[in-house]
Amino acid sequence: MSSELNPFNWGRSNSPAKRDSSHPSFLGFDRLLDDLFHPDMSLLPTFTKDFVPSIDVSEDDKEVRIECELPGIEEKDIDLNLADNRLTIKGEKRSEEESHDKGTRKNERRYGAFSRSIDLPSGLDLENADASFKNGVLCVKFQKTEEYRKHSRSIPIGDKSEKKNKKS
Repeated sequence: MSSELNPFNWGRSNSPAKRDSSHPSFLGFDRLLDDLFHPDMSLLPTFTKDFVPSIDVSEDDKEVRIECELPGIEEKDIDLNLADNRLTIKGEKRSEEESHDKGTRKNERRYGAFSRSIDLPSGLDLENADASFKNGVLCVKFQKTEEYRKHSRSIPIGDKSEKKNKKS
């Protein structure tokens, strides 16, 4: 394919690009980098304002436990939904911060909805799920049924030839 027919080359010249540091777009970009990497990282909140809660899933012989870290969120702002073996945790984070320093005042407000979904294995007692919320951590527990225990097994790790040699 000739370079004229390649749409990725349309509007490009064959001469190497030169950086014109006096161009307003480069001045703005340089300012953005300076602000981003400045010690107080003044632009950081605008880049990290999306809230995605951390989730831990663990199990023991009796239950599967899901813990979700939701700092700064009230219990009334959390919605749990269970459908088709999928647990969905939804909520809304509202955060306001105000500081005063030597005659200056700084306000930061972060708002935003979040949603996390976890596919659950079959064989859990979904009808009797137990949920609690304490110190910013949501904990949801599902008891294992006999069906779960029947279909769960350990898988050994290793080379099949090694296992055959061990049996000999």
